[in-house]
Amino acid sequence: MADEPALPDARAVALIEMACDLARTEADLQAFGAVNASAFQGLDPPTYAAARAVFARRLLQLKGDRSD
Repeated sequence: MADEPALPDARAVALIEMACDLARTEADLQAFGAVNASAFQGLDPPTYAAARAVFARRLLQLKGDRSD
């Protein structure tokens, strides 16, 4: 198993992405992150990195929506 590449848990990432998509404001997204911070820390490193990317992508989308 040590030779297998470490891949993120696709189901966990999909659930996090769906939850992030529910955020309508930056404050919503920040609250979601704060409430789930300890759970995110418990993810394996590849899944944690993917979850952070999802969070960052949604944050950028929300910032873009604000500038319209």
